[in-house]
Amino acid sequence: MVSAVLLHDGQTASDKVVYCTTHNIRNSKEIIEMQVNKNCGRLDQFLRVGMGLGLMYLGFVDTTLIGDTVMAIFVGIFGAINVLAGLSGFCPVYHLANISTRSVKHEVASHPLDD
Repeated sequence: MVSAVLLHDGQTASDKVVYCTTHNIRNSKEIIEMQVNKNCGRLDQFLRVGMGLGLMYLGFVDTTLIGDTVMAIFVGIFGAINVLAGLSGFCPVYHLANISTRSVKHEVASHPLDD
């Protein structure tokens, strides 16, 4: 037996749940379809991965060089963030500052009929 609660606007509670579920699915699809623009060039990516791996080693493996355990963890996390940015080609700090180290040939040209 299916029971429904009638709300003050004439809709049932199950109608509200279906609306919320449909609305969330639509937003999830929009998030999946949203393209993240890469803003790190090849040299930038290479340097970030190299530096990040070195910092992760200093922060997580050989903590005697840093001395302080908390600071070593911060250095390791900073290194991990740089490795992720290098592998993905996207730096959130560059995005906020509207900086890109990618060459112009990687830019997507607009189609003349899109205007």
